[in-house]
Amino acid sequence: AGMALLLGTWALAGDVWAWMPFLCVWMFAIGFSYYAYSAAMLGFLMGVSNPAVGATQFAVFMAAGNLTAAWTAPAGGALTDRYGIPAAFAVAAVVQVAAIAVLPLCDPRAAEKHYAGLAEGRSA
Repeated sequence: AGMALLLGTWALAGDVWAWMPFLCVWMFAIGFSYYAYSAAMLGFLMGVSNPAVGATQFAVFMAAGNLTAAWTAPAGGALTDRYGIPAAFAVAAVVQVAAIAVLPLCDPRAAEKHYAGLAEGRSA
């Protein structure tokens, strides 16, 4: 949500982009938000991984993240070329909010219960 707010702020900032104090504060805030998100994501993905194949499943999650970055960077560039920088940041903000809507479908407690049942030889 913090990243979405910051991306949306950038999309709406317009002429303020060139003001150095704004740029410095925004860059610090987006960097902080990104690293906080990354740390939370690592823990979250570990929490929804099957302990029996945890390293492999976690590696697949991380590879999926890398693949996402591999196609979204050129897609963001194409979006910027066609519609401009504010539109690209606005789309990024909307995507961040949309991703939050998926989180209730990924319950680490339900995953832990499910995997515990599998380990005991029954379906959970």
